[in-house]
Amino acid sequence: MLWLSALLCQFSVGAARCHDWVEWTPDSPIIASSISSPSECLPGAEVSCSVQGATDLDQRLDRQTGVTTHPADLLNYTWTATAGSFKNGNTGSTVVWVAPQQGVTAQITCKIDDLALVPAGESGSRDDSYVTLTKSIVAIKVSITSLGFTGDHHLKIWQNGPVVDPGDDTPVWSSGGSSLPVCYTKNTPPTMFGTFSVSPDVNAAQPTVYLRAKVGSTTVGSKSGCRLAGNHLEDSSGTDGVVNGIGGGSAIPDSTRVRKLTPSIAWEYSLDGSSWSSAGATGTIPFYFTLATPIGETPYDLALEKVCGYMQSESDDSALASRTCTGIAGQVLYWPGGN
Repeated sequence: MLWLSALLCQFSVGAARCHDWVEWTPDSPIIASSISSPSECLPGAEVSCSVQGATDLDQRLDRQTGVTTHPADLLNYTWTATAGSFKNGNTGSTVVWVAPQQGVTAQITCKIDDLALVPAGESGSRDDSYVTLTKSIVAIKVSITSLGFTGDHHLKIWQNGPVVDPGDDTPVWSSGGSSLPVCYTKNTPPTMFGTFSVSPDVNAAQPTVYLRAKVGSTTVGSKSGCRLAGNHLEDSSGTDGVVNGIGGGSAIPDSTRVRKLTPSIAWEYSLDGSSWSSAGATGTIPFYFTLATPIGETPYDLALEKVCGYMQSESDDSALASRTCTGIAGQVLYWPGGN
């Protein structure tokens, strides 16, 4: 007799109440677990943020049949962030957040609300309270603050001056300061140590940080497995805030053909070994190069040894001087302000 009820409804005085045959009520609150995204990134990185599997079920009662169902409501997603911006809009279950260029901890928030649409001719409400999800993403900024070298030759100011290369445990360059000279045998890749600041403060075993040093396009040293230790990086020893053993790269470019260079070393860092960001650069550092490894403590000692060797067979002073200085004249003398 359902056809008769429908017919009566169409012509009865109470026709306006036919929609009461289907009634909606909120069944359960919006269910959403968390925002899926990396917890750390590089400054300026594009980070995918998503909410997957969010649901909102409502109750639909058909009074004609007595059948109750639980259809899912449609959901709106609106994203905000305390820093950075969103690429291609801030709505949808998945968005792309663009980190700022500086180090920062950003709070990413997603507001999830239902459309609460009740079909025409049906009654009730499907409106549930909205929910919000929040996640912190840290854009990690690493910057070099000092640099030193190990395995290099000591340099001495002419004449009888002090040794100006501070040795294997003291930096030759620091941020805001001047640069001291470094001396290597030609074709020798440098081995370096340095200090690096981290902003904001991050203490985490993961991700590990990769470092690499470049002169132009040539990688002259690298280091993996560095750890985030508050406001600085440290290596696996984790004792003094210094990253040691940065090496394994190529020799300083053109060091096979010149006796002195003043390169600036550019630094990059990565959180995954594939995407890189700048960690700044040193000021120009004077590099001197010898053709062979000095036998004594300084390149000056090498010249002294050559003089002693050639004196046996060379009687002319100018010829002796020429033979002694061949290949090392630019390295024997470090004379600030001199020629």
